[in-house]
Amino acid sequence: MDPQTSNFLVDLIPQGGFAGFLFWLYFTQKKDTQFLREESKKEEERIRKEYREEENRIRNRFEKVIEGLNQEKENFRSALYEEVGKLSFRVSELEKSVAEIKTKIDNFMSSMSERNQKK
Repeated sequence: MDPQTSNFLVDLIPQGGFAGFLFWLYFTQKKDTQFLREESKKEEERIRKEYREEENRIRNRFEKVIEGLNQEKENFRSALYEEVGKLSFRVSELEKSVAEIKTKIDNFMSSMSERNQKK
């Protein structure tokens, strides 16, 4: 065997095999990395979807609470206006009654003063 052929067999064939192994390793790692990237994107989308759903559930719950509080406030305001109206009516009725009583007292006092003057 000539020295170039033996050099080729001894040096280049194992290096070629190793280069082939590295080439195969590169492509399998690339394929695995791509697969993992796709899986992580799916996982990220799933997590984001869960987050949005949870956020919407929380938002809906708080909107219900806020609506309930606003309704309660509106009911309280309506009840307060109604009570103020009732009190206003009662005060005006009391004023009428006081005016009638004052008139009766004035009439009584004038009739008493007329009696005292006649005597």
